Amino acid sequence: MLEGTSMKSARQVRIPRFLRPILILLIIGGLAATAGEKAKKLKIEEGMKDINGTQLYYKTMGEGMPIVILHGGPGLDHSYFLPQMEELARHYKLIFFDQRASGKSSNVVDTTAITMNNFVEDVEGIRKAFKLKKMNLFGHSWGGLVAMFYAVKYPNNLNSLVLVNSTPASSGWRNASFVLMARRTLPEDSVAQANLVQTEGFRKRSPKAMSEFFKILFGAHFTIECTLTA
Repeated sequence: MLEGTSMKSARQVRIPRFLRPILILLIIGGLAATAGEKAKKLKIEEGMKDINGTQLYYKTMGEGMPIVILHGGPGLDHSYFLPQMEELARHYKLIFFDQRASGKSSNVVDTTAITMNNFVEDVEGIRKAFKLKKMNLFGHSWGGLVAMFYAVKYPNNLNSLVLVNSTPASSGWRNASFVLMARRTLPEDSVAQANLVQTEGFRKRSPKAMSEFFKILFGAHFTIECTLTA
């Protein structure tokens, strides 16, 4: 009972008996709707698209407002976003693609074509391929850096820009962050990470292996440095 509330006033907020069956039905209906939403099969499409002189693998999930998602790396692929981002796909259409020479995209790429400008033009090619007038662009880690370069070159093609744990926008900030992370990383974590990348699970990008990899990799980001004094 709330402080200052009498027993009499407390009785006044009780649900009348004739409304209780209706309330129960509403609760059961709400739970059933939630369960049905989770059980609903997501619409998934995947394939290859010829973009900017190479073939890029794509996968779309869900329906609704589209979000183009740029994975980290370079050299990784979209798979580490799954299955956790399936929840987001229940409300939006997620457009994943493996960046050039990564994942399921073509690895037949001239090394001189691995440039920031081409990564940016690949994003623009994806926008055009999916007929997006203005897009919501989501970039993680290295993908965040690509997203920022894209935003500078094509600001009018963006509806929104979301940066998640992005690589810094300058080499100075990037180097400083590497020094900080190295100082926070324990020797046993470095050994564990080196051993993990040699496993079959990591090579096949299994969710369990990738989860362990990123726990180690990003653990240092959540370390709080402090000095104890007597």
